[in-house]
Amino acid sequence: MDGSAQPWEVESDWENGRIRPIRRHALAGIVFGFIWIAAVGAFVASVVAGAGEPLGFLTLTFLVPGIYILFRSIRRFLVEKKYPGIHLKPADIPVAPGNRFDCVLYSGADPKRTSASGVTFNVRITANKWVERSTGSNRSGPRKVRTVMWERTLPVAAVSGTSEIGSALIGRFSVDLPEELEETSRLPASVTYDWRLEVDATDSLPGFRYEFRLPVFDTRTALEKADHALGTVTDTEYDVNAGEPPEATELQLPVEKGDPESLRAYQESVLEDRISRDGRSAIQRLFLALKPHTHLERSTDTAVAVIHVKGDRTIRTVRRLSAAGCLVLAIVLPGPTTLLFFAAAVILLAMGKAAKPAVIALYADESGLQIDEVRGKKERSSHYPWSSVGMITETQFSSFYSDIYIARPQSRVPAIGARIPTRREAEGIAAAIASVKERFS
Repeated sequence: MDGSAQPWEVESDWENGRIRPIRRHALAGIVFGFIWIAAVGAFVASVVAGAGEPLGFLTLTFLVPGIYILFRSIRRFLVEKKYPGIHLKPADIPVAPGNRFDCVLYSGADPKRTSASGVTFNVRITANKWVERSTGSNRSGPRKVRTVMWERTLPVAAVSGTSEIGSALIGRFSVDLPEELEETSRLPASVTYDWRLEVDATDSLPGFRYEFRLPVFDTRTALEKADHALGTVTDTEYDVNAGEPPEATELQLPVEKGDPESLRAYQESVLEDRISRDGRSAIQRLFLALKPHTHLERSTDTAVAVIHVKGDRTIRTVRRLSAAGCLVLAIVLPGPTTLLFFAAAVILLAMGKAAKPAVIALYADESGLQIDEVRGKKERSSHYPWSSVGMITETQFSSFYSDIYIARPQSRVPAIGARIPTRREAEGIAAAIASVKERFS
């Protein structure tokens, strides 16, 4: 999170150029199963001894979860002992979308016990999108729903080879990854992406079924990512890895950094201008208020300024008054309409909070990162040298908008709170700021 390393350099499952399978925690399951059975058994024995009654069937059912966990964990533990050291050895870590994934699977199966001619690994590679479920409306089922965006299945014939722990059956394969899909997500969010490899050889190797998370990351520089996302072309006639950067172009900023009062005035002028251009009445904007507005200026990778204005003061007032009216009707009117109006009041209050005016300005240059914020009556201005700024990336806390994540010291919420309507624009802004950090840090 402090920006000192890349994910594929610190993730324990991707250490030393090897990809280890997703942990099933078989040994922990065995220990937990024994503890469960011992605890329930001791409780049952104390109850039976105290009551002087025979052991009932209902009491015995409390042992079933512990027995089930113990049985499954022992089976998995024996499989892992039978195939030690299973891992993937890719040609490159990470692999970028659009590149070829060349890999060797080391199964851990002993070729002296199992002939390679009778073993085929069924390999399935998938690109997945995970969307967080609403726990309020549905508390059953998985917390995140998986959607497979792309998949490729191929049989891989086993051959005899040598791994770090000795002889083993191995499988070699190559797959071209599509370029248009997302890379592995770096942060937890309501919407995340990952790439997985599932291998199954249970027909010839009993119990052999494993799953791996693949390190698929965009390896372009931040400057290249910004240009691609924002649709710009940066003419870099200088060596970006050389010591001195080129002469920075002066940015024509509508608001100078470190001036909250001017920022507030800019916010008011932008909102008034956008309302006049929108042309809709306040009632028409009740459920579809003004979209957030973002002003971006760049000078290659030497300076970036972003001013983000969101909210709609008039609509916020209308929504809050409507919520108060619904709350009064929920109290006055009897019957089923009470619940209906109460639900409407809660929704309108949340919509009113979302329409609260705010303006956020980010200035990135040689001196560091300056963040000025005006939220209602509150004003805040903070400056961070590049040495104290960590990872900078786009993240999705909601399915409806993206945000900019900047790891900063003494910041409880690293996300800036800029509701960027399109994910590509958010990626471009984050990459533009990161390119300045790469230049001067």
